[in-house]
Amino acid sequence: MRCFNLREQARTLRSHRDLEEKGYVMEVIHRQGGMRLVLVVLSPGGVIPRHVAPGDITIHVLEGDVTVRGEEAAWQLAEGELVALRAGESHAVGSGAGGAFLLTINA
Repeated sequence: MRCFNLREQARTLRSHRDLEEKGYVMEVIHRQGGMRLVLVVLSPGGVIPRHVAPGDITIHVLEGDVTVRGEEAAWQLAEGELVALRAGESHAVGSGAGGAFLLTINA
């Protein structure tokens, strides 16, 4: 069993040099079987370009704002909100003011 302090880990990721350069940084914080938990921090205006996840995913916003653009809809999410996407669905993720989210991938 492991316990995670996601706020502290997000704070640490915010100091990563790639955040300013790429607009986002991510770290796999746990793997078990086909499941991965990935902590993602977006800078203000940061965007993860459109891509396809290898399995079903959830995006759970921890801080700030996050916009998820799927194939047929877009969701503007605030802290505490979550969106689920099916495997193979193309999507992009961005943030206007900056944010952090927990990405769960079930492949």
